[in-house]
Amino acid sequence: MARLILNPVNYLNPTLTKDDHLVHKIEGGTGGHDDWGFRNFERPITADIVAIGDSMTYGMAARAEESYPLVLGRLSGQNVYNMGLGGYGPLQYLHLLRTKALELKPTTVIVGFYFGNDVMDAFNTAHGLEYWSRFSTRQFDSAPTQRVRSDASTDGKLFGTLRDWLSRNSVLYRAFTSLPLFDVFRENQFKRLASNTIEATFGGRRMLFSYQEPTVYLDLTDERAKEGMRITEAAFREIAETGRQKGIQILVVMFPLKESVYEEYLKQSVDAPGVDRLLISIKHEMQIKQRLLTLFNQEGIDHLDLLPALRQANQLRDVFPLSDTHPNANGYVAIAASVNRALKSHSSR
Repeated sequence: MARLILNPVNYLNPTLTKDDHLVHKIEGGTGGHDDWGFRNFERPITADIVAIGDSMTYGMAARAEESYPLVLGRLSGQNVYNMGLGGYGPLQYLHLLRTKALELKPTTVIVGFYFGNDVMDAFNTAHGLEYWSRFSTRQFDSAPTQRVRSDASTDGKLFGTLRDWLSRNSVLYRAFTSLPLFDVFRENQFKRLASNTIEATFGGRRMLFSYQEPTVYLDLTDERAKEGMRITEAAFREIAETGRQKGIQILVVMFPLKESVYEEYLKQSVDAPGVDRLLISIKHEMQIKQRLLTLFNQEGIDHLDLLPALRQANQLRDVFPLSDTHPNANGYVAIAASVNRALKSHSSR
């Protein structure tokens, strides 16, 4: 009965498996996902728009119908297919474009780039999978270990094995544990998992931020990040060329860091412990953005910076949850509206 009322994709944990091209993928049909393993109610024969990306496109911290691709579909009146999954980066985006996305015969493919980790995801994939070795130009002393990501680890959980089984099979269990009364547990988990947690209050609005170690995720002075940036640029060149060859519009949307959206407020708390490190991350993000903008202008790639739209929406209400780096439903609405405006502007040229 619960499955008739509640959508399983919003509550059940899917089964993750290893993949030689993508590092990992969701097993089709598990956890309420479609037969390709993506977060859609079903896989269509064709789609007007395919949205490729990582967990930002997948819609973490929100229900499937609140993810930006599905909101965009309602706003635009077009059929939008969500092809996002956490842990993916530029090389996965290239692979999905050339394989699954083309099968749906879209007129537009949106590629989501997240400043938080996509550069290092590119590095990890190129240096961790033989399939992508053509993108790596040098050896590093400590090559990354690729592993299947899972949010369903039982490590350290009370009755972990039982809870893991329930999270995969019981919609009622997942719906119950998603209630607001469990927010305190999610906040404590965020603080436990984050290497450094910073709490800031802005005019009565409370927000948690995490300064992730190591800093190589964003710092282009680090050799691994520098290599990841080069791989990212090479991947986007091939994405652009594929779009030109197939007559598909490519639109790259850039997802900002949570702290960038709250930068104005963080600067008001600059003396608080750890805030200076968040501001350094914002500076690093800007350096990566400038590299990307130069590339996009050179290659003629349509692009959209989501930071202004999220900052504007954030003036009215929080667009991120308290203890998550992904937008909430409000944030995804702002993202979808911004993307919809960009697509309309392109079509009117």
